[in-house]
Amino acid sequence: TVSVLYWSKMVPTFDNEKIDDMRLMNVIKTLEGSDSDIDLNHCCDPLENTLKSAREENVRKRVWVCRGAVGCVILLIGAVIAVSVLLTREDSDGELVVVKSTYDARQFKVGTMANGIRYVLVSDEKASVAAAAVDVGVGHFSDPKEWPGLAHFGEHMLFMGSKRYPGEAKFSDTLQKYSGYYNAYTARETTNYYYELQAAGLAESLDVFGGFFESPLFMESTVDREVKAVDNEHSKNLNSDEWRIMQLTQYTSSPVTPLNSFGTGSVETLNKTGIRDALVNFFEAYYTTNRLTVAILSNHPMATLEELLEKSFGGIKKTETPPQPWKANPTGYPQPYPTGDEPMRDRVTGRYTGKILHVVPSNSGLRQLLIRWPVQMSVVGKFPEDGVSVLKELLMDKSEGRLLHTLLDSGLATALNAGLDDTHSWFTIIFCSVTLTSAGEARVDDVISLIYSYVKLMKDNDGLFQQWFAERRDLAHLTWSFTVSSPDASSFASDIASVIQKTPLESVLLPPSLSRYDAATSGRFFDAMTPQNSMTHIVTAAAASKATLKEPVYKTQYSYDDISNASYSKWAIPIPEASRLSFAGSSNVYGVTVDEAQAGHTAPADNVLSATPNKYAHSTIDAYYKGTVTKVPLAAFIFRMYRSTDLQLVNGTVSPLEKLAFVFAGSCITLALEDVAYKAKLASLSYDLQYAEDYIDITISGVSPKQHELFKAVLSALKNPLGPLPDERLQLVKATYQETETELAYMHAYYISLQELIATDVPKEVLLRELPGITVDHVTAALQEYKNTGCQMLVQGNFKDPEAHIKQLASVLDADICVQAPVLKSEERYMHRLQKGWAVIQIPNPDSTSVNDAVMANYQLGVHGVESEGRALLLEQLVGEDFSDQIRTKEALGYVAFAFCRKRKNVWLLLCTVQSNDHTGAYLDGRVEDFLAGYAKTLAAMSEQSFNEIRDTVAKQMQVTPQSIDKEMAAVWPHVANGGHVWDYKKKVSDFVTSITKSAMLSWYEEKIVSANRAKLSVELFTSAAPYPPLDPATYASSIAAPLPEYLKRNDLKDQFDGF
Repeated sequence: TVSVLYWSKMVPTFDNEKIDDMRLMNVIKTLEGSDSDIDLNHCCDPLENTLKSAREENVRKRVWVCRGAVGCVILLIGAVIAVSVLLTREDSDGELVVVKSTYDARQFKVGTMANGIRYVLVSDEKASVAAAAVDVGVGHFSDPKEWPGLAHFGEHMLFMGSKRYPGEAKFSDTLQKYSGYYNAYTARETTNYYYELQAAGLAESLDVFGGFFESPLFMESTVDREVKAVDNEHSKNLNSDEWRIMQLTQYTSSPVTPLNSFGTGSVETLNKTGIRDALVNFFEAYYTTNRLTVAILSNHPMATLEELLEKSFGGIKKTETPPQPWKANPTGYPQPYPTGDEPMRDRVTGRYTGKILHVVPSNSGLRQLLIRWPVQMSVVGKFPEDGVSVLKELLMDKSEGRLLHTLLDSGLATALNAGLDDTHSWFTIIFCSVTLTSAGEARVDDVISLIYSYVKLMKDNDGLFQQWFAERRDLAHLTWSFTVSSPDASSFASDIASVIQKTPLESVLLPPSLSRYDAATSGRFFDAMTPQNSMTHIVTAAAASKATLKEPVYKTQYSYDDISNASYSKWAIPIPEASRLSFAGSSNVYGVTVDEAQAGHTAPADNVLSATPNKYAHSTIDAYYKGTVTKVPLAAFIFRMYRSTDLQLVNGTVSPLEKLAFVFAGSCITLALEDVAYKAKLASLSYDLQYAEDYIDITISGVSPKQHELFKAVLSALKNPLGPLPDERLQLVKATYQETETELAYMHAYYISLQELIATDVPKEVLLRELPGITVDHVTAALQEYKNTGCQMLVQGNFKDPEAHIKQLASVLDADICVQAPVLKSEERYMHRLQKGWAVIQIPNPDSTSVNDAVMANYQLGVHGVESEGRALLLEQLVGEDFSDQIRTKEALGYVAFAFCRKRKNVWLLLCTVQSNDHTGAYLDGRVEDFLAGYAKTLAAMSEQSFNEIRDTVAKQMQVTPQSIDKEMAAVWPHVANGGHVWDYKKKVSDFVTSITKSAMLSWYEEKIVSANRAKLSVELFTSAAPYPPLDPATYASSIAAPLPEYLKRNDLKDQFDGF
């Protein structure tokens, strides 16, 4: 179900619901257990950081993203590597056996049930949670023409009870009881349902889950509500250029294929008489057992999993339907972009390819070039990722001589993304998307010419192309060799259920580590990448002058023409910059073999797995080492360099110029490391840099013993990030920073609330005013702050000689780094302490084209510590699911409706956000108030047993042993960094949570959330011409004791800044 679109800044899949919730989970929710905060001014790419997130909750969405230098070697088969299912064979009893890596202690069982359902069971004794997923072999391609969005609507309705368990809330109540969550997504050819919870709840939840696929109720009373939920989901995408261009590419495809459709659905397409009957017919026609695949992961014994599978899914009646016509006859089925002369959607006769479309973006600052080349699956084979994986990476590689490096160096572009889009049963599409500078927009024909010159270079260098393929094959083998567990249970279950949907269980599914180079397949891709076979989209505000057509769903304005002979000729002539393109040299400078990776490592022993890390004195570095629970030769370390002086605050905020210099320093470092990042990727190494106000963190991890060499390269970039051409690099950073992105309303509200509460957060519009004045000297001075100061380090791995490894890492440090012991300072000094009461800031939506209002309500709970964290985690578990159920599901106020607790600058907050296209931000704020006041009554009425069950699941969750090295480090590092060295911190939190009584929790809740003593800030976004008036007090729940809101202006809080 992987469907990667063509955007360098944000790369969503078409799978409904996945995009913007991922953005929320990233920007609003930091890595679980981490003590760091996201610098929003630096992290301008939410989706890129989403990949680093370890927690995606209630409305958790997944997306496979190919972006930047690190690229993506594997898409579909990458999921298979992740679960070690590489090929299957039959044992002597005729049972299918999964082949896995030597280190992988998990047990797998695959097969087909008597009723035709295919399954994968995974017994992993180290799994901290359980997960299950069902993938159904039908998506919105099968929507009836008269019901666009029906498959997606069905995904919403399925969870609303079954004959087995009629109660609508049974499933969500069970998940809340065991600290779980669930979600689903609708793709073009499949629909995927998945959930995760504590293993003790697997049996109870799986029986409820199975009932949805046997006899869902599709209750008439929930139809209108869920139609509204679908429409809310659609409305939040209306101003998203990612969604708008995606829909335009579908609309301009051949009307005789299912690609020419609208898969999300809306009130206009679904709010019609007979929808429930249409849904029942759809379910009976397509939710047949031969289309269902099931994946279950738990720490239960395999025999128990087999029993649970049979109990939950064995009673479903065997049904079977033939495949859809495009699956049954992929060779003969009509192509979505036929090359012959056929009537186009806009009643203009002509080819579908060989077209150039001029598209008006919603975001007037967007400048995008998108080229798409359709390819028949019959031409490239069943799994085209094998043949095109190298092509994707070479297009996105930022090494010198590659296309992207040349575009950046020439000032024509700021980013590029490439790969496969729309890989389906009968067609696939290669795409290349370039984010243009203003110079690139003016020279767009030259950019297109450079792309085709690069394609020709790749095609003419088959020998080097084959070498690159071999390097990626070796990397895939190295990665697979050390696969040991499933660190993200719900992603694993969802992905593998999807994988077995695509291939027979008994077939061989080879990753690149076992595949052979196929020059013919690669050649066919190159043959398809011609101007004559392209759909070229130029997305700029300038397109408005000639846009005469309008896509009917998103109202995107556009025009198109045949590519002229003059353009064909122009693109065929290499421009001067083409002389810089080359394929010289191998990139695998950090690569090692499996044997080399194992050298120097040992199996974990009890003495190195103690809760207390060992401290090693080396110069002035506070260096700690801790063993890892994983048996593979994985290692990782975090190295922190502290700032030598405090940021200067003026009127409660940092100097915009100082902030901008810091942001630009980070951007320059990222640019300086582009070549390094790509080479590290080839050796299964990764690095990450986090820039905070007081420090820079360098994290390096992987299986390669050459971590110290990568560390040296990163430090070199830190030392001279501006490179040999500092002015040119700074200009590129400036051009990139000036790019604007259309954000959703709730994200604007979130950003603004942070900017009001945190002294070091500066609005981008303020920073942009400083842009002309920033110089190379400012950036250099910003980095000088991190010299002649203190450092900390945490190393994790299973080394035979940990001290020798630490010394090797320290040996690459320059003399002016880590010259003194680190001086640790509290982050909460940058967080504004709200006064008692309720402060409100009403502000117009910065996106003038948006139709959505939103609210972000912030309740300060207290400075970080055992008790604050324990209460905050319990509060989130109590209110989170109920809030979404009431505001999003029952009241249908908007698709975005979340309540959760997070730590910002060492201060815990309850955050509540709602976005709606029907109601004002002030009204939404009132509904938040009403819900939270009402929840005090809910909590008071809750039985002691129910409260204790929820409380104990939170406490138990804190005691889970991390099963990946990343999560291990996330648990230990905060207590190295803050100097507290409370190595049993999670146990202390768990013990405290266990001690909380219902009455104590209720008293704390009333004080912090609904009393006059609370400290609340609301940011209400409005789309009207003027702010809405304050609500009538009668609008709020009578039980709210807090005073009515005090309305403030922007920066009023910073003028009164009072740090904790």
